[in-house]
Amino acid sequence: MTNFKKIAEKLGLKDTGESWIGDKFCQDCSSELRFGKDEQGCILSYCPKCQKKIATVFTPRFQTIKISPHDD
Repeated sequence: MTNFKKIAEKLGLKDTGESWIGDKFCQDCSSELRFGKDEQGCILSYCPKCQKKIATVFTPRFQTIKISPHDD
């Protein structure tokens, strides 16, 4: 059994589960793709067998905006 968390950590991702949109199988080895989340919040599909990133699936539209308090 493959340990998906260790493979995702090697790629700099946090494993979020099986792919449900887009390509579901790797074109090189025809194994099932999985999703991982990177530091910026983007979700990428990756192949656990080839251990490579395939494509960006989701990019967050709005980043967290921090506003410091001010006096009026």
